[in-house]
Amino acid sequence: MGTTKRALIQLWNHNKRALSHKTHQITLAHKMLVMRSMMALYHKLIMK
Repeated sequence: MGTTKRALIQLWNHNKRALSHKTHQITLAHKMLVMRSMMALYHKLIMK
């Protein structure tokens, strides 16, 4: 029972770490996208 619980906890922690890493990557990609769209908007305003 104890070893199973420990294995489950390790699995949970690993998944949590992987998930947070994924969300971090998604956030970075999203930030890049937002920055790009803001720059495009900025250029449109200047070029008018």
